[in-house]
Amino acid sequence: MNIFAILAALLIVPLGALKAADSLAKKPNILLIVTDDQGYGDFSIHGNPHLQTPHTDKLAETGVRFDRFYVNSFCAPTRAALLTGRWPLRTGCHGVTHNREAMRSSEVTIAEALHGAGYRSACIGKWHNGEQYPFTPQGQGFDEFFGFNNGHWNNYFNAVLLRGAKHEATKGYITDVLTDEAMKFISANKAASFFCYLAYNAPHSPYQVPNRYFDKFKVKGFDDVVAAFYGMCENLDDNVGRLLAHLDTEHLADNTIVLFLTDNGGTAGVKIYNAGMRGGKTSMHEGGMRVPLFMRWPAAKWTPHVVKSIVSHIDLYPTLLDLCGVKAPDGLEIDGVTLRPLLEKSDSRLWSERILFTHNPIDEANKYPGAVRTQKYRLVREIKGPSGGSSAKANDASATAWQLYDMESDPGESTNIAKEYPDIVQRLSAQYDTWFADISREGLKRFPLPVGYAEHNPVELHVPQAFFDKPLRFACGPGFANDWLTGWTDSQAKVWYEIEIAQAGDYEIEIAYGCPTADKGSRIRAGVGDVAVEAVVPAAEAKEIPLPHRDEAGKSKYRNRDWATLKLGTLKLPKGPAKLTLEALTIPGTQVMDLKHVEMNLRPSHTNASIPKIKGAQAVQPPPPTFADVPYGTHPKQVLDFWKADSAKASPLLFFVHGGGWTGGTRIGGLSGMLKPLLSAGISVVSVEYRFISEAMADGITPPVKGPMLDAARALQFVRSKAGEWNIDKTRIVASGNSAGACTSLWLTYHDDLADPASSNPVARESTRLLAAAVSNAQTTLDPLLMREWTPNSHYGGHAFGIFKGQPSVAEAGEFDTDFDRFLSCRDKLQPLINEYSPYALVSHDDPPVWLSYREAPALAQPQKDPTHTANFGQKLLERCQQAGVSCELVYPGAPAVRHAQMINFIIAQVAKEQEK
Repeated sequence: MNIFAILAALLIVPLGALKAADSLAKKPNILLIVTDDQGYGDFSIHGNPHLQTPHTDKLAETGVRFDRFYVNSFCAPTRAALLTGRWPLRTGCHGVTHNREAMRSSEVTIAEALHGAGYRSACIGKWHNGEQYPFTPQGQGFDEFFGFNNGHWNNYFNAVLLRGAKHEATKGYITDVLTDEAMKFISANKAASFFCYLAYNAPHSPYQVPNRYFDKFKVKGFDDVVAAFYGMCENLDDNVGRLLAHLDTEHLADNTIVLFLTDNGGTAGVKIYNAGMRGGKTSMHEGGMRVPLFMRWPAAKWTPHVVKSIVSHIDLYPTLLDLCGVKAPDGLEIDGVTLRPLLEKSDSRLWSERILFTHNPIDEANKYPGAVRTQKYRLVREIKGPSGGSSAKANDASATAWQLYDMESDPGESTNIAKEYPDIVQRLSAQYDTWFADISREGLKRFPLPVGYAEHNPVELHVPQAFFDKPLRFACGPGFANDWLTGWTDSQAKVWYEIEIAQAGDYEIEIAYGCPTADKGSRIRAGVGDVAVEAVVPAAEAKEIPLPHRDEAGKSKYRNRDWATLKLGTLKLPKGPAKLTLEALTIPGTQVMDLKHVEMNLRPSHTNASIPKIKGAQAVQPPPPTFADVPYGTHPKQVLDFWKADSAKASPLLFFVHGGGWTGGTRIGGLSGMLKPLLSAGISVVSVEYRFISEAMADGITPPVKGPMLDAARALQFVRSKAGEWNIDKTRIVASGNSAGACTSLWLTYHDDLADPASSNPVARESTRLLAAAVSNAQTTLDPLLMREWTPNSHYGGHAFGIFKGQPSVAEAGEFDTDFDRFLSCRDKLQPLINEYSPYALVSHDDPPVWLSYREAPALAQPQKDPTHTANFGQKLLERCQQAGVSCELVYPGAPAVRHAQMINFIIAQVAKEQEK
């Protein structure tokens, strides 16, 4: 940010040009379609003689068709790579269930990268990269979510899905329902640039499909599984047709990048037609991970063509950012490369040297199975179970020898040529070893399950995410999504969850369970450390719910029951990592119960601490500061209060600047309601006092607003200089404030670093840059012309530049009715100073994220009941941030797709993400 260059530009550019620059050019929309368990051979364009997919075929024929596109051979790792541009193990994703499917919440997803460029984003359908916030879609940057978080869904008709974190009943077949939702999102956001990630869960099992699709293939002689599977594929194709037609209807097709791919190799259709490839889902051979990728963007005028070069799921993240003109976040390690040269048929020299790797972890963090793919060769190393069959559960000692196949002359991998070319095996396997050591350097572990976030409260902890002792076992098989625990016949057996408590507080514990009458009466205990509650388990039948399965043999893996619930009691829990344990004290019957999940609900007295209330805050009794009236300068007003969080490690800090128009207010005003929750969350707090306008004028400061602004900057430098003594993490400081204090906080956020590295004063050498800002009722500009354009009855800000009613100005006395009119008349001469102290004028691409809240919705160019605190300020700053590619969240009553409804949750999320880096 070069402030002087900005000021010079603003002084010479005509106002009309400024208005034009303020509007953001429309970036391309993105519709990313992913299907589940549909293989390369499950499309008529790839030669399937039994299945017609005309709509998907047309997408391929009118765009660019990548014929050698590779993903993982399981779904969750593919999704993690797709969303981050990074190898799945690097994101922490190392499986498909038992919470191994989760990727780190600190990963910067494509939704987060696009959000800063003004995109509206939605994840619709299957997520499968974490079930609890902030591992969920809205914790990973999506504005909207509609679907399910886990790996599969048991019922495809009239399913109960999630909208955000709340259950919502639907009507109809799930693929049709998800398409309807995507079309609604597209229509609602057609004026903006949107990113719609539509992740269908079909044709993944259970095999359920409407009769008209099933019957069509059943009469051809296929068994029930294949008939249902092919019917699901045809239904998907029909829905792709609906989506493409909807883009046409909304006049969005030309500037929408449409991508179609699948998440792994084929399943039920592989035995019928697999395009000559070996293997399907889970396999390390070609058929396990070669899938379609079709891309279309009419506005780019790509010549339709087929790309034979090998490309990968990790390439889509950098490709989309490149095509959309969005800069990747600084310091982000992206493994993929942009596909633009292949899309545009330009320089493709890189691709002849390309090497792709795959590793398939399921239960154990083994080095194998693994594979290497070059343009010519496939190198494969599998592991075998005790019976000789392929198994990822065996250890590395059971790995087979490396197999090598010439994919140009032997695409079906029928002849292993490893013995004939040991040098190639040695070279490629050594590269695999180096790659695996790199991507697994942070280790593979199951993340603790987060609880206590307002964005996802209460939170269900499902038993596939639990640990447990024998003889407990999963009822439906290996413990995939929707399973439950049964066989609890031993009082020594326990069930436990590794959790991470985001907020200290009272947590109500509830279980979902079933218990036959003959087994009622077991006494169970749920506890964390020394704190526990007990309850007696009453009878509850938990009746089986019939599901419309087509696969009689496989339906035992996909069962639903009508679970009962039982409240066990409330636990007072501290913030931090913990183990929640369930145990049986007595078992009068055969077993304790069947257990579906445990629910933890942080009670409202804790979750309600959020945006501080402007009125009535004085009724809250704040804790006394650790250090009060600490001077950071020589003026009597240059003092601050400090509250130290109880933390063994250096704590993050909230740097608070109170409001009051720079003419009044107190250090505790607007802060008292947040103090206890912040301290409980391990966040220290500073509240700054500063010189008011009158005191700055008395000190001869011009303009007067410079006094409180620079005081805040000086206080921030002083606090950083005390980092060691006060146990503060300098890298995790978030500014906050209300009204004028919010304006000051935003000014600090967007201003160049005021540190003076050459100063002999160590305080002056400290940085003034921030991790983030979270403010309420902020004035985002002090420019009277902009304020009048945004809100016609604006009357604020002249005092910041020494202009008061009745005071002489450059205009003749008495010519204007109000001080604001005088302020407006002085605008041209004051313009450099106005811009220097207006956050709106200082925004640039490298600024940190901000969160803004207001009491009312914006209504631009309309008079406001409270023009000094109108959300019009926030709306225009949001637009400016979108133009600069800076993250900005705007919250007000009725705001769409709010990511962090409460200030404190935004603050906690920001400091947590920085800590995880």
